[in-house]
Amino acid sequence: MNKPYIRSILKITKAEIFENFTAENTIPEFQRHNLIYGFNGTGKTTISRIFASLGSGMLNERLPKTTSFALSLSDKTKVTHDKHLNKFKGCVMVYNEDFKTENFRWSEASAEPVFYIGTEQTQLSLELETKKEELKKLNENHNFLIQSHKEEEKPLKNFETDTAREIAQAIAAERSYTSRDLKNNYAEQNYSSDKILDERFVSQWTEAIKQSSPRSRLSCLDTNSFDLIKHLKKVENLLNTSTGSATVDFLKGHELMSTWIKQGYDYHTENNLSDCLFCGNPLLKERSKLIINEVIDDQFRKLEQDIKNLTESNESLQKYRSNLINNLPSKNDIAPQLAESSIEKISAIRELLNYREAYFTSITKALNLKSSSPNKTDNEHNLPTIDDVNSWQAKFAESVDAYNELISQHNKIHDDFDHEQELAKDALKNHYLAKNQDHYKKLSQSFETA
Repeated sequence: MNKPYIRSILKITKAEIFENFTAENTIPEFQRHNLIYGFNGTGKTTISRIFASLGSGMLNERLPKTTSFALSLSDKTKVTHDKHLNKFKGCVMVYNEDFKTENFRWSEASAEPVFYIGTEQTQLSLELETKKEELKKLNENHNFLIQSHKEEEKPLKNFETDTAREIAQAIAAERSYTSRDLKNNYAEQNYSSDKILDERFVSQWTEAIKQSSPRSRLSCLDTNSFDLIKHLKKVENLLNTSTGSATVDFLKGHELMSTWIKQGYDYHTENNLSDCLFCGNPLLKERSKLIINEVIDDQFRKLEQDIKNLTESNESLQKYRSNLINNLPSKNDIAPQLAESSIEKISAIRELLNYREAYFTSITKALNLKSSSPNKTDNEHNLPTIDDVNSWQAKFAESVDAYNELISQHNKIHDDFDHEQELAKDALKNHYLAKNQDHYKKLSQSFETA
């Protein structure tokens, strides 16, 4: 039984010059022997590659992947690019430039030019040359337009690249921030001017992002034991106390006993009694003096002890003040995001504590004078007033509250370090986008107009 042969090409699409070819009735069917001829670039090689697809049973690799075709056979079977393609597998042999490239290696050589025969062919040749020249000019114009477009777009492209690089360096992005990201950000939203940061804060956020780990947690100030008003009142009371006044105060604490002693002493004196009616012991002047002296001596010793205790309390407060100053953190101990605001708050605490150095010096001097002359109450002391200390204490409490709030914020940044890093990156990115937004819009509008 004879094998069928190709009767005609029904259609060819998406195959180079054959964008959408459909056979017409005027095209003759193939016979046993056929000659296909035409100018260069008219589709001969493309047709040969379609035949080569039949021989290999698959679409020729040099044809576009989108190529489709349909052939009719002598037995009325239709062969397409995706159906019955292997019907002639191994039976179709094609000798073309592809075959020569794949199977031969030629040494350099030259050949005579192609001659066109006939008036019609000559005219077609001239038209082809004209078309080629027109195509060349079109290509040149196209290339010029492309180059002009690139030149007009260059300022915008450079701006996008430079700004994206600036943002990438600022936020130390794990994935590089590109000009595509920048364009997407500008397309997604508008960046208001309130996102633009003061340059001081730009430095702070930048420093924060550079950190690989958070700065150590810090402790808030506890000033409950630093009550200078209470301390000053104790000092003033002690400085105004003598042995005599202490004794009087002691007896004032026992009013009934004081009256009883006075009445008893007067009664014994007025009646010249030699023995105490209460205890029966002889009532001598020396014994009366001794009893009074013992009371006075006891109050004197108590006064000395009070001076000593208050001196030690004063020294303890001085030491506590010094420790507060020495333990205040520096700017480098605070999270970079808060560094700028921390300077003022820490300095306020330090200045207030330093201001009170004269307070402790004056009290130390006053207590030393009192220790040397316990019964003297008219020494001149340059002590601060209660109003002065009260005013200072209020300012100090306010500054401590502000400082402790700073430390709480610092510790929160420490505890939520990764989240705070992302916030810092977003703040910086938004800063640069907002800062450059107007210029970006101006360049984009200029390019669109051009």
